[in-house]
Amino acid sequence: MTTIAAAPMNRKHPPITLIIRFTLLLISTMGAMIGGLITPVLPAMQRAFATEDPDGLLVKLVLTIPALFIVIGSPIAGAIIDRYGRKPLLLVATLIYAISGVYGYFAPDLTTLLISRAILGLAVGGVMTTVTTLIADYFEGPARSQFLGLQASFIGFGGVIFLFSSGYLANITWRVPFIIYASTFILVPMIIWILFEPDRTPDPEAINHPDEPQTLPIKLITFIYSLVLFVQITFNLIGVQLPFHLETLYGESSSDNALAMASMTMAFAVASYVFGLLARYFKNLPIIIAGLFFIGVGYVIISQSVSWPPLLIGLIMGGFGNGLIMPNVTVWLANETPASMRGRVLGGNTLALFLGQFISPVIAQPFIASIGIPGIIAIAGVLALILGSIFLIVGRLRRA
Repeated sequence: MTTIAAAPMNRKHPPITLIIRFTLLLISTMGAMIGGLITPVLPAMQRAFATEDPDGLLVKLVLTIPALFIVIGSPIAGAIIDRYGRKPLLLVATLIYAISGVYGYFAPDLTTLLISRAILGLAVGGVMTTVTTLIADYFEGPARSQFLGLQASFIGFGGVIFLFSSGYLANITWRVPFIIYASTFILVPMIIWILFEPDRTPDPEAINHPDEPQTLPIKLITFIYSLVLFVQITFNLIGVQLPFHLETLYGESSSDNALAMASMTMAFAVASYVFGLLARYFKNLPIIIAGLFFIGVGYVIISQSVSWPPLLIGLIMGGFGNGLIMPNVTVWLANETPASMRGRVLGGNTLALFLGQFISPVIAQPFIASIGIPGIIAIAGVLALILGSIFLIVGRLRRA
């Protein structure tokens, strides 16, 4: 566990102890578990449901349909926690998450599996919106940037563990990885007894404090939501489509799928940790530009690779770029949003994140038949390079 200096807290907040930090990080890994346990087993699941789903689109939705319901649940969760507090919703959402996640092991058909995954998505919307808002409430300034970077890094490392666990457990049967969702029951007593409800009453001195945001930065919010949507559409091209491309290249292997995705997720985790250090010296936009260039180059390499070494290099670059961007935009939003509206704004960020995950296979499917999976990954890489170049030019023009 990385040590973080004590955050400058609201005068009414108790100290943020090590066990509070660890609890927040453990809860955050629930976001990685939702996809990390499923991605390696998609080809095996498709064969199991071949009669129900001949073209495999519904099986891909098992991975992505939670994102649709996260989109529905996140803004609702943001409004609830801004009005009624953070902990009650976090507790209920965690219980629903554990129950609906484990149900995947017992689901008798594809329809009920999809329903359980939809409920899981609603729970994730509540969990991720609330835990990220709690972090923004508990920490301020550089400590907030560092901890949000650590959060994203912890999610990434958790994703690696879940990917490998799923990849190897799937060799028994594709249903076994769903049992891992039961581990989240242990978080319920931790939420009850360790986390505290932050005091969100306005500070009467804040109106005279020039660094305290008082209004919503609408232009910034629009920019960040749009960027997150694009980044998540491209990121999930790899998670959804790459296992099928690897099966074409090397034959069916859940462990190969896990290795590929784990390399990308590990790079995401490392970059997220590095972001916490870079944020001390660089502004938000230059880090975003660097992330887009990493994504662009990495995806182009992936699209042209037919052997493991260059493929892994491309995956690592793509994951590193995503890891620079995602905690960055969360910090930017948290720093520029008033505390009384932070839950709704970060809920919108969660909405954009998972909306990108959901629509990624829907957008890609029509192109795959004509240009193939490598072709659509190449297009995503080129678009990232173009977007990074535009931001670089605009940034330089503004400075000039």
